[in-house]
Amino acid sequence: MSIVPQANDLRNLSRVVVLVAGGLCTSSKICEVWGASIDSVQNYLEAGCVFRLVKREKKGREYCYSLTEIGNRFVHADEQMKTKLLQERLFEFEPFLVVAKCLSVRSRNVTDVGKTLMASLGQRWSFATASSKAGILLSWGVQLRIFHKRREGKRVVYHLTGEGRNLLRRRVSREEEARERMPVIMVSRG
Repeated sequence: MSIVPQANDLRNLSRVVVLVAGGLCTSSKICEVWGASIDSVQNYLEAGCVFRLVKREKKGREYCYSLTEIGNRFVHADEQMKTKLLQERLFEFEPFLVVAKCLSVRSRNVTDVGKTLMASLGQRWSFATASSKAGILLSWGVQLRIFHKRREGKRVVYHLTGEGRNLLRRRVSREEEARERMPVIMVSRG
């Protein structure tokens, strides 16, 4: 699996998850029903794995996909709950968290976010690849009302919305609480 899947439309992600829930467990079967290319379907299935809505298991020469518990809740949720579930899942995804923290400091364009993403994840991507991956994460954030994009002169910049700031604050406080609960192990040299 790649670090950031090449699937940027969350409506299509939802559609693929519903098809998996309907019993279509392989990418080839989903292709037949949906009419999309195999690459496109695999990208959305990979995104489903990132969001932990679906899980995959190797069966013969192909992967078989099934819903996770979260995926099952997602399929049966109304639109507002689906958005909330996806927002929560995104903040558990390390590359997205890097982008959100980057935007919490100040508004940035796709290239700046891509450079930060590349440096934070220790990847040796080209600037074009880094910008592409950042663009996907920013697109997810905009679709889920976590980020807002606007024009500044000739540039398009992104920033956290109020809702995005609240979600980031909750995620960071959960990290801090988890660190505080970790036991301290004393090692004596003797």
